[in-house]
Parts: sequence; C-alpha cells; structure tokens
Amino acid sequence: MSLEKARLTGYDNVKCLLIVLVVIGHVAEFFVDRSQVMKSIFLFIYFFHMPLFIFVAGLFQKQYKEGESFNLNKFLALIMLGYIYKVFKFLYGCWFGKEGVFHFLSEDGIPWFLFALAAFMGIMFICRNIKPLYLMAAAVVLACFSGYDKELGDFLCMSRIIVFLPFYAAGYYLEPDTLMKQLNRTGIKVLSGVVLVLMVYLCFRYTDVLYELRHLITGRNPFNEWDASHGGGILMRMICYVTAGLLGVSVISLMPNRKIPICTSVGQNSLRVYFWHKCIVDGVVYFGLADMLFTMGIPGKILLLFLGMAIAFITAAKPFAFPPDFVLRKSFYKQIKK
Repeated sequence: MSLEKARLTGYDNVKCLLIVLVVIGHVAEFFVDRSQVMKSIFLFIYFFHMPLFIFVAGLFQKQYKEGESFNLNKFLALIMLGYIYKVFKFLYGCWFGKEGVFHFLSEDGIPWFLFALAAFMGIMFICRNIKPLYLMAAAVVLACFSGYDKELGDFLCMSRIIVFLPFYAAGYYLEPDTLMKQLNRTGIKVLSGVVLVLMVYLCFRYTDVLYELRHLITGRNPFNEWDASHGGGILMRMICYVTAGLLGVSVISLMPNRKIPICTSVGQNSLRVYFWHKCIVDGVVYFGLADMLFTMGIPGKILLLFLGMAIAFITAAKPFAFPPDFVLRKSFYKQIKK
C-alpha cells in the first residue's frame, strides 16, 4: 500500500470512530437525566464528533478551480436523501405511537447533517473566489453573532449550518496528506494524548458545569442567560470552537494510518450507519431493551455502549446500502458550469 493510500485510510478510521461515537452518543442521550456517567460520555462525544465529521467532509471536497463544474448531482442527492429520511422518520414515528408531524422546511434530527453538507457544498462554490482567510474570518464572526438571533434554530437547519461552517471551510482549504503528515509527528501525538486524557477527566470531573454548554455544542441553539453570566455568548462559542479543534486534531493525530479490519470499511460506509442507526436505537429504547440494560448497573451500562457499537458495525453492512448508496450514485442532472 502506498503512503498516500495509507494516509487516506487513516481518515476512514477516523470516520469509523466518529460514526460509532454518533451511535453511542444517541444511546447515551436517553439517559443523561438519570446517569452522571452517561451524561459525561455524552458531553465528551458531543464536544467534537460532529465538528470533526464536518471537517473531514470538507477535507475531501475537491477545491473548485477556474472553469470547474459544480457537483449538482451530489447536491441534489444529499437533499433527496434527507427528505427520504424525513418521510421514513414520519412513518416509523407513527408506528412507535408518536404524533405524526412533518416539517417540510425545518429539521432537528438526523437529516440536518445531509442538508448541511449540501449547503456547505453550495456555499463553498459560491465563495470559491474569496480568499480563504477572509472567508474563514467571516464564517467565524457570523457563527459568533448568530447565537444572538433566537429565530434561526432548526428552520432550514440555519443555526447548525452557520455554526459548523468554519469546520467545513477549514477542511476544504487544507490538503489531507499534508495535514496527516504534520499531525504524525511524535511531539504532536504526545500532546494529543494529553489533550484527550485531560478532556475525559474534565467531562467526568466537572460534568454538571460543562453540561451547561450543551446548547452550544449541538449547534442548534441561541445563547442563553448562562452564557451572558459567564463571559458572554461569543466567548463561550470560541471556547467550544477551540475545544472541538483541539480534540479533532488529537483524534486525527493518534489514529493509525493503516487499514484496520472491519473498522476501515465501517468508515468508508459511514453514511449507511448515519442513515439507519437512529431508528434501530429508537427501537431498542421503545421495546425496553435499553432500560433493561441500564438497570443492570455498571455491567449493563457497558453493554449499552457495546450495543451502540454493534449497531454501528451492523448498519455499515451491504443490506443497509439502500437507499444511501443508491441515491448518491443516482444521476439527477447534468453537471453545470460556473
């Protein structure tokens, strides 16, 4: 295997870790009000997993060059896949006895990520001639001030698109191989290990304090009174950004750059997991399996985490390739020039 391929495999391993954390995070979320351990795990995961996922997505979007076409097919596929999931969520929600509500232009669940990726593609194409420094600065400033607008929220996923845009843009402007080479240095790896250990300690030692930042790390909420009384919303936003950045760099630095059996494949098929995992997690909760494990004490909580991991690995398999793989391969429209 060439060095280039090995480095790209390293990012597949990162995606595997992240999608497993997505599933575990959704499992832990059901118990944050009943367990400090689950709340701590939830906190640690949510501080960085989606920012890093979005960063990696930007990292592998080819930068637009003069005369290049916009990938309208992928743009439309992501939007279509998001609406397919919304319909699917509506139907299985009714099956689970939930009130059937369909919001056409608002989204607070799984599809937001798909819509956001499409939006990021469009934004980077529209802004392709803007110098990276200017775009990054504008994106960060916009994200900081967006927290004062209490009307953004889930409408068109605007809050999350604005808050997470800096991560996508940062990935877009960097080269995957160069980044991996820089982060592969021994000194960086040592510091990365220290950062991760320190963050785990803080999440478990100061759980309730850090949990006050939940509204910010999810990306979908405005600033609140707690932010104002602790230095202001902009300061809190920047703290979340720096934390996510340090944790993301640490994960990439420490991730092996070689093919890991099963794990690398899961990373390559992470969209399948993302599309299907939540309905399975909801089913596990609905039928009482999650509560049964939770009441078994520490062994049960450990089994819950392994169950989340198992769901991630299972939904990466070929039987779950439809509809994600099918829709992304579908040709909806001819490529258009700028």
